[in-house]
Amino acid sequence: MKKYILLWGLLILLLLIAGRSMSQVTNPGTVVQQNGTNHANNDVNNSVNNGLNNAESSLKGLFKKKKKMSHADSVKMGQTQAAATAPGSTTAATASNPPAGQGATQTLTSYQNYDFVPGNNILFEDEFTDDQSGEFPTH
Repeated sequence: MKKYILLWGLLILLLLIAGRSMSQVTNPGTVVQQNGTNHANNDVNNSVNNGLNNAESSLKGLFKKKKKMSHADSVKMGQTQAAATAPGSTTAATASNPPAGQGATQTLTSYQNYDFVPGNNILFEDEFTDDQSGEFPTH
């Protein structure tokens, strides 16, 4: 008797599983619409993930440990900076003491990319006369 009940239970279970597996598409329009929506959503998700990955990798580059310069590299950089500050000159003395007419133009060209213009009125002034030297301000 137990064998028959077990057999009938397995048979009913098999019929239920087989009925679900052989189902057919009743409305192909909705299936196509759902598949198109899923494909569009996947494309949007992939593009957002790519954008976030690019942003993350660029931020990681900001916090990487920088390589220390060797002595030879620092000497080369010093030479190139000296050559850039005094074009056409061969000695460091002429680079540190430019002629009177060139000194004003060099300072103007070094600040031409800044847009700060100092004003006439002082908006805020903080006095630290009551604070001790070398200590943080009390206010």
